[in-house]
Amino acid sequence: MKLTDHVTSIKGVGAKAAALLAKMQIETVGDLLMNLPMRYADLSMPKSIIEMEESDTGAVKARVVKPPRWIKRAGKMSIFSFEVSDMTEVMSITIFNMPYSFTKFKVGEEYVFEGRVRVFRNQVQMQNPNVYKPGDNGIIPYYHLTAGISQASMRKFIGNALDEAEWDVDDLSRGFMRKYGILPKEQEFFAIHRPADMSDAEAAKRSIILRELLLYAKITDLLSSGGVAEKISGGKKLVSEFIGKLPFTPTGAQKRAMEEIAADIAKTEPMNRLLQGDVGSGKTVVALFAMYAAAKAGKLSILMAPTQILCEQHYENAKKLLPEMGVYMLSGSSTKKERDLLREKLISGEVRILIGTHALLYGIMDGLKAAVIITDEQHRFGVAQRAALAGGGMDGVHTLIMSATPIPRTLALILYNKATVSILDELPKGRQKIKTHIVSQAKRADMYRFIKEHIAMGEQAYAVCPLIEDNPDINAKSAVSLMEDVVGLIPETELLHGLTPNKAEIMQRFKNGETKMLVSTTVVEVGVDVPNATIMVIENAERFGLAQLHQLRGRVGRGNKESFCFLVSGGKTAERLKIIRDSTDGFYIAEKDLEMRGSGDLIGQRQSGKDALCAADLIRDAELLQLATKMLEDGEFASDAAFIEKEAREKISSGEFGVVLN
Repeated sequence: MKLTDHVTSIKGVGAKAAALLAKMQIETVGDLLMNLPMRYADLSMPKSIIEMEESDTGAVKARVVKPPRWIKRAGKMSIFSFEVSDMTEVMSITIFNMPYSFTKFKVGEEYVFEGRVRVFRNQVQMQNPNVYKPGDNGIIPYYHLTAGISQASMRKFIGNALDEAEWDVDDLSRGFMRKYGILPKEQEFFAIHRPADMSDAEAAKRSIILRELLLYAKITDLLSSGGVAEKISGGKKLVSEFIGKLPFTPTGAQKRAMEEIAADIAKTEPMNRLLQGDVGSGKTVVALFAMYAAAKAGKLSILMAPTQILCEQHYENAKKLLPEMGVYMLSGSSTKKERDLLREKLISGEVRILIGTHALLYGIMDGLKAAVIITDEQHRFGVAQRAALAGGGMDGVHTLIMSATPIPRTLALILYNKATVSILDELPKGRQKIKTHIVSQAKRADMYRFIKEHIAMGEQAYAVCPLIEDNPDINAKSAVSLMEDVVGLIPETELLHGLTPNKAEIMQRFKNGETKMLVSTTVVEVGVDVPNATIMVIENAERFGLAQLHQLRGRVGRGNKESFCFLVSGGKTAERLKIIRDSTDGFYIAEKDLEMRGSGDLIGQRQSGKDALCAADLIRDAELLQLATKMLEDGEFASDAAFIEKEAREKISSGEFGVVLN
């Protein structure tokens, strides 16, 4: 069985399972094996209960000391709990929707409970843990799933694939692999899915990530700007002219960044600039200057945003500020008729500023060329997707990358292919410092009364949840259930999440002030600007990363009113929440975020298309990315570098990315 064979060639994978796997973009044997474990349960080294901290995930060997008792049993919903002890501490176990296991847990019997710990009212708790017998041993992988496939089924499918696969001879030389710690592919996959110990898994993880980053680095290099760009002249005079159109005075940092861009685009060497700025620092205005400069010169510029909400916000700002500049928008909701008309206007040259979502990638630019390309929150787009904006390749294109994710300058040079960096290190005049508080579950009711009082004073609020709907396996507040909780207290509340229809209309009502409170998921994380919103509530804040918490907090404090961010968390306050509470410095928070990620993080990142990195995380694995770039320049192994380049060119030229490289 070859890695390119369809998943149905694996024992146990029938048509129904194959259809479910296809939802995860798993179609071949190789795709399945690249569904890497997101974590492991190491049953060989259980922790004591007293060692477990808030939000820790691990295994605990403990004995049942109090018999199960029903908390709720009605219809499909059932909850029961019992207490266990390992002589260091007592822990409460809660089981959801598994009534058949009620009689299983008898006083005096010992089990290994594996899961995430929370501390509530000073008691250690685990909800719906994985339960093993004390004799069970080894390292158990846990995978990303889709509805209809269990962990046991996924392990079985992957195990059968490992046992039945035919492994090709590795194309990389043994000397190259030995020098840099790359394992043969067969060894990689066995060690990542069936590790003998955690060091085995770590070595395989590093090897898989390094392979991915070698290809990523080469694709980035092949698709990066080169050639001769069109000069866009004007310099500081053009900057002054643009500033004169603004209804406010830009910060010194914004003006400096505009002048740097003006100097870049006045050359025939393509601009490759990273514009970094903390949330609320005014990156959009700087980007609009670059688009204004191109439009003044009669050239096309494109700005691609990661969400429709942000796309529409950029479009509205550009239309308001530059109404005479031929500003157009394309999003996923655009009709075929609108796309065809836009295509005609692009061909005729009527379009000078084009703002859109990923919808820009699908044919609209075929045969056309933009002079300036801007991507907002670049890490959300694949490198080849960005090249597709240029109509194929990036030669002769001025590029500007905007990011609100603070990255140290040395790291930025690696991640963004030697881009020059502009940093917006000043906040616009009048921006308010956001007061951040950690709120216990016991104080949630008081917090929402406080919010109601501020809404009565004419202000608005966000409340962000980690889930769309309740999940019995995850102890976290969902947006749907929170909406039910607060709508009685604050009637002018609306719900917004990734599956909500008419998202733009809901957001517009919130921006207009018709909606007073917006209950949502992280769909509001990037770029949404509502100056009257003064309160951000983040439910189950411990489930979000530091950088994400900082981004969410940045949705408020955009006007001249005092603003607040409430981090709602159960039990003991995690150290990382204190970092957010005590600092508003995005660069400091990003450094701490990087420090705290470490090797215990998720291994399998995502399964979201051919352009995605499945194992690598460009921030976490920055050192390996730096190593990958050096490996490609290692003169001792020119044949390996040539093979990687050949693979990268095939990946691009196959058309998978909508880009053909000459």
